[in-house]
Amino acid sequence: MRLNLSIALLLWLVSGFASAQPRIAQQILWSVTLCRAGFTATGIIYFFMASAIAAVILRIAKGRQKHARENGVTSRTCLNGTPARLEL
Repeated sequence: MRLNLSIALLLWLVSGFASAQPRIAQQILWSVTLCRAGFTATGIIYFFMASAIAAVILRIAKGRQKHARENGVTSRTCLNGTPARLEL
């Protein structure tokens, strides 16, 4: 929200002297465009990277569950196949 507000304020200030000094206004607009494109690219990368990492973690967890089921390990058995005992 603050970024959009600051860009809007900057564009409003640039519009005030765009006719008097068009070269400076054009340089400012290109730099704002480049910064905005960079923020958009990093936002897209972070969004898709987070979902990709979550998918990999879920896939690993499901693979371990499948491997445990195939080897007879359940939540009620130990890794060596003996029944689990709750000792107090």
